[in-house]
Amino acid sequence: MKTDIKNKDDIIVLVDAFYLKVKSDSTIGYLFTEVAMVNWQKHLPIMYDFWDNILFHTGNFEGNPMLKHRMLDQKVDLQKLILNIGQSFGKKQSMICLKEKMLMR
Repeated sequence: MKTDIKNKDDIIVLVDAFYLKVKSDSTIGYLFTEVAMVNWQKHLPIMYDFWDNILFHTGNFEGNPMLKHRMLDQKVDLQKLILNIGQSFGKKQSMICLKEKMLMR
């Protein structure tokens, strides 16, 4: 049974599960492993703090996620990638398809 996220421990479980899927995904995994070359030991705690701050307003995240994604977009056309992911479902549903691909397995 699914429950609401209540604390940072719940965030860690969710973030770890999400990135486990992301890393092995045939469509977008390479973005993290080959393009961004993510250092997971460094990245995951940042993501824990990011979501902890978003959900519980802890103030424990300082950073600029948009800048990081813009830098990645300079290496790979992220908009084109998102459109390609959703192509078989229709372009306007691309983001929904990506979300479902990552979270609804």
